[in-house]
Amino acid sequence: MENTPIPVNEREILQLREMINALRDELEKAQIERESSIQEVRQGYSSEITLLKDTIFALNTALSQKDIERTQALQALTQQTENAKKEHIGMINELRDELERERQRRDQLIQEKTLSLTQQVNELMQTADVLRQKMETKK
Repeated sequence: MENTPIPVNEREILQLREMINALRDELEKAQIERESSIQEVRQGYSSEITLLKDTIFALNTALSQKDIERTQALQALTQQTENAKKEHIGMINELRDELERERQRRDQLIQEKTLSLTQQVNELMQTADVLRQKMETKK
């Protein structure tokens, strides 16, 4: 059996087995390469997805912060407006009260002056009557 020729069928079987093994190795290699490229693509997408999620989170946080700031600014402005309104109403009430006091003071002053003038007119009329009577009695 030392250098005995291998029958054709057996040689063919050996060649086919070697070819099958080579094809299996190639298939495994191709499968590994394919899985590796799929893993790379997944890794790339995973990194991009993570980056996009982080960006979305940052944008949502910034937007929420802006909403909070806008709400606070609006509340502060509303409070300022309310305070100014109360201040103006208070000032209007004070001016109205002052105007009413001034009106009453003037009305009282007018009444006093009217009374005084009426008294003076009455006195002058009495004096005129007395003087007329004296003149008539002297005639």
